[in-house]
Amino acid sequence: MAELVRSMLGKALQALVRHDLQLVRQVIKEDEQVDRMWERLREELEDIMQQHPEVVPQAASLLLVARYLERIADHVVNVAERVDYMETGELTVLAPSHRSDYDTSGQQGSSSEDQ
Repeated sequence: MAELVRSMLGKALQALVRHDLQLVRQVIKEDEQVDRMWERLREELEDIMQQHPEVVPQAASLLLVARYLERIADHVVNVAERVDYMETGELTVLAPSHRSDYDTSGQQGSSSEDQ
């Protein structure tokens, strides 16, 4: 997961430097992978913690690290979306998982995760 997020960051920065919308699209696809990894890991760790209470401290730490990596990936998507905006002149929410953060008027809404 960490390597994928690192790759996303590199691609987003290259997209910015090169004005490369193809790299922007790759970042968005990779964010979807990170989101799936986060969900799968969260479910697995919840099950492990329920079955083996003695590993809760370690599993909780791993859960936090995974969540932080997922949030970093979300911020990288924000960078990629701004590159898209710079190149197209249209501010568009490109990542499907981010669309719920926006209301029907296209304005960014409040998200409890951003606080």
